[in-house]
Amino acid sequence: KIHAMTHITGGGFYENIPRALPEGKTAVIDTQSFPTPKVFNWLQEVGRIETKEMYNIFNMGIGYTIIVAQEDEAKVHDILKSEQVDAYTIGHITEEEASIRLMEASL
Repeated sequence: KIHAMTHITGGGFYENIPRALPEGKTAVIDTQSFPTPKVFNWLQEVGRIETKEMYNIFNMGIGYTIIVAQEDEAKVHDILKSEQVDAYTIGHITEEEASIRLMEASL
């Protein structure tokens, strides 16, 4: 079951993902769970931009998210793989008031 989908545009993770979540839910994102294109590392270094700000401005290589029921995760991955779409499990949803929380350690 698909619960929500988000297009990660301007506003990055912090503005786009929370719009898809019901009140009282938080997306916990593991920043180590997907490859970050090198251009973002370069931009951060040259621009001296804090990591949180990078995720607030840019999509960091994740252009779209699909929030699915945990029991459907493997099926969704299989469907996307069959269509030659790269997909990563980048986090989970919790009952918190923060809307979004980034983790730098693997889940």
